[in-house]
Amino acid sequence: MNEPPKNPTFPTRLSASSYNSPLAPNDPSNPYAPLRASIIKTATTMGYDMSTATERGLLWSEDQDPFGHVTNTAYPHFIAICNHRIFESFEQWLGEETYEEMIKGKGIGPVVGRYELELKKVVQYPDSIITANRLTEIRPDRYLGITTVWSLRLQTIVAECKGWIVFADFAKGRPVNLVEQGGVWADLYHGLKDKVEAGNKLAEEWAKAHPKKERRRVEEKAKI
Repeated sequence: MNEPPKNPTFPTRLSASSYNSPLAPNDPSNPYAPLRASIIKTATTMGYDMSTATERGLLWSEDQDPFGHVTNTAYPHFIAICNHRIFESFEQWLGEETYEEMIKGKGIGPVVGRYELELKKVVQYPDSIITANRLTEIRPDRYLGITTVWSLRLQTIVAECKGWIVFADFAKGRPVNLVEQGGVWADLYHGLKDKVEAGNKLAEEWAKAHPKKERRRVEEKAKI
C-alpha cells in the first residue's frame, strides 16, 4: 500500500471534517481511511498497543485557540482518554469485581506519578487525532509509558507524553508492590511485564530499520 500524502487537500469542507460522521468507520471510500490505516500500521510496527488506542476528531468549537491552532490544554485531554482505556484493559487480569472497585477509588488503583509532555507540531482543524501508548518499563509498584499523539492529516507525531503511573493504596496514600500483594494484582504485574517486553522488542526492531530518523526517539529513555 502506497503511503498517503501528508496534509492532503479535500474537495469540500464537509469532506474535510468527515471523520466526525458516523458513517466514516465503515466507509472505505472516506478520505480519512487511508490516512488512518497508515498511522495504525506505523504505530503497530513501532510497538504501540493499538488495542487501547483512541481516535478523537477535532471540533471547531472546542479545540481551537483564536489563531486556529489546537490548544495546549487539548493534548492532556487526548492523552487522558487513551490512558483510561489502558486502565480498562486491566479488567482482563483483575476480573470485573476488582476492576470496579479500582475504578471507583477503592482498595488499590493507578494514579499519575509524574509526566512530561512535549508538543512537536502545530495541529489545525479539521483533523483527527490518534493516540496510543507503549509501556517501556515496569516495576512492582509502577510502570513507565510513552503516550504518543499522531495527526491523520499531517501523518506524523505531533505530541508525546512520558510518565509514571503508580499503583497506590487509596486509603493509605502509599505505593503498593503488586507482586507482594499477590493474586490478581500479581497477575496484572506479569501481564503488563509481557506488554513491556513485546513493545520494547518491536521498538528496537523499528529503530534498527529507521536509524536516521527514529532510532534516537524510540530508544530514548524518559528520565523524569
